[in-house]
Amino acid sequence: MARLTARVRTIRGTTIHNVIYESGVVPCEPPVTLAIVEEGGAFSLFRLDSTGRCVADTWHSTQADAMAQAEFEYGVALHEWVSDPSESNG
Repeated sequence: MARLTARVRTIRGTTIHNVIYESGVVPCEPPVTLAIVEEGGAFSLFRLDSTGRCVADTWHSTQADAMAQAEFEYGVALHEWVSDPSESNG
């Protein structure tokens, strides 16, 4: 499973992610890191807090679509993505 990571540059406010509880809807906390993970031919864009906990995620049919979403929401440029060495299958 391939994994790319990038630091959040800015929060543009173009998209709002929420958590739905029985008591109501609460905005997700702002992410500090992003991760794109490929599984089963699709890609998930995970938004992670400072502890690495996922605070929101979205599904994308291609890696390019996930990267474009990250650029749209957080200003992350293509060259800012790096392979996560902890995900090696060795």
